[in-house]
Amino acid sequence: MNSLHDVVVERDVVSIGDKTYPFLDILGVRSYTKGVEVVLCEKPGVGCMGGSGERRLRSEKVAVEDPSAVASEVRAAVKAATPNAPNRVLVFVNPSSGTGRASKVYQRSVKPVLRAAGIEIDLVVTSRENEAFEKCAGGFDDPPGGILVVGGDGTLSEVVRGLVARDADLLAIPLGHAPGGTGNACAQSIAHQCGDACSGVDAAYYVAKGTTRPLDLLRVELADGSVVPSFLSIEWAIIADIDLGSDSLRCLGDARFTLAAIYRLLCLRKYCGTLSYLPEEEEEEVSREKTPDSTSFCSTRLPPLAEPLPDSWVQVEATTFQLAMALNLSHIDATTLLAPRARLDDGAIHLVWTAEGTGCCAALNLADTMIKFEDGTHIDKTSVNTIKCRAFRLVPSRADTSRLAIDGEEFRGPSASSPRHNITTAP
Repeated sequence: MNSLHDVVVERDVVSIGDKTYPFLDILGVRSYTKGVEVVLCEKPGVGCMGGSGERRLRSEKVAVEDPSAVASEVRAAVKAATPNAPNRVLVFVNPSSGTGRASKVYQRSVKPVLRAAGIEIDLVVTSRENEAFEKCAGGFDDPPGGILVVGGDGTLSEVVRGLVARDADLLAIPLGHAPGGTGNACAQSIAHQCGDACSGVDAAYYVAKGTTRPLDLLRVELADGSVVPSFLSIEWAIIADIDLGSDSLRCLGDARFTLAAIYRLLCLRKYCGTLSYLPEEEEEEVSREKTPDSTSFCSTRLPPLAEPLPDSWVQVEATTFQLAMALNLSHIDATTLLAPRARLDDGAIHLVWTAEGTGCCAALNLADTMIKFEDGTHIDKTSVNTIKCRAFRLVPSRADTSRLAIDGEEFRGPSASSPRHNITTAP
């Protein structure tokens, strides 16, 4: 126990005058003539120790005899309790994400939290595609203590790809996602696993406190030899068509996915190809030896794309796939719990696919499956295949014209006769 004037510092709390606050609730404290003003960011109900709603900013004044000394003591105690809290944060705001609400999320939720914590903000308001990627890929003369993306998963993907392209050490910079886009899958997945609200205030709070959790990255090898990092998902078949085909309807928010899904179900098409995967228990079959051409974010080495796969891999060949998804996180948007068992750092890919044909009964069954995405109960259906694996390969058929999305962004392969795709999680 430590005490000075009107301050008593204990293990998890600090008492100021007749008030007691958990360290994790305090963002900042400043002195005024008759006392100190404590700025708090609390969960509803009982501070940070309980409640499940969005955190709320509030301030409270406490009368003390020596305001300046008390404020200094409390700031030092809070800093000692949160040693990883950054002094400077790089914030990307994409005003074009989703329905265009990212700027409001920044002004109303993110900025007040970071300012209250006394954090210097380096603000970048993006005005074109790949601007965030170029900023991160160009490196930093003075790396920030954290990066916060206010936008959708596409903006976050740009930042991740830029950091990977530049330097593996940059992946150690804490990265946060404030929901400002249409899907906001990363923000929702983190909130889902941690029992928090998916909000700009919560995202800014955790960045301000320096609170982090490890997150796996997927390594995607495309047919043209390029390697793309993925933090979220690889989409193929109907889900890719719904996601990519509704891009022009972003102004409608989440409703764009519903409308696109109805259209695709009414006009259900064939998706032909071969899906192969390495079951999670066969991890020893994947070589983990560093090679000169290994990327910085994953040293796992798979069989070359032109070579056949080992016998330990399971092959699924279907004349008519309906949907095929590879998930790194639990959600693919704010309301779609597609991989309920996925965790941020479980080291596994969660494959979900169906192959039930294109008739009316198949379309109705698929519609029921997609309705069940909201609460994750689709995994209980016999028509839905769900597998945890270490790696997989997707080979669309020669005549297939399906689209491929990585983290919600389209990636077109070359016009090869067999456009293979190789994916594996980071070690």
